Amino acid sequence: MMGNQDDKVVSMFREKEGATSEVNSLHDKHDIIELLKDIKTILNEQRKLEKEVGTMSDYIKREEYENYKNHLDTKFDRLFDKLDDNRKEIKEDIENTKNEIKTEINEYKNRTLTIYGIAVALIGVIVPIVLHFIA
Repeated sequence: MMGNQDDKVVSMFREKEGATSEVNSLHDKHDIIELLKDIKTILNEQRKLEKEVGTMSDYIKREEYENYKNHLDTKFDRLFDKLDDNRKEIKEDIENTKNEIKTEINEYKNRTLTIYGIAVALIGVIVPIVLHFIA
């Protein structure tokens, strides 16, 4: 089968021997032989690949595939469980942080109101005293 391809490659280059290519260079017999060797090497590698791919089912049995698939499924299930746990943990952290911020804001409001209250009380006491001494 592949011998036929080799014959085609050899005959193709024999027809081109000494001919001018698209880049206007002459191919001598040595160049053609080197190209032929390279092409044969590539064809041999391709045959090896075809042979390996063609017999791959011999290397991986259905049972091994199922075991590996189940193993991967288990890993993904654990990963999804971890993601769910992390999501819950993050949600709790956000809620806690939100409550802490609310508490801090309320404390700030209370401090601000206390300061305003003290300021108003001082003004309420100082103004009559000042007016009493002025009048």
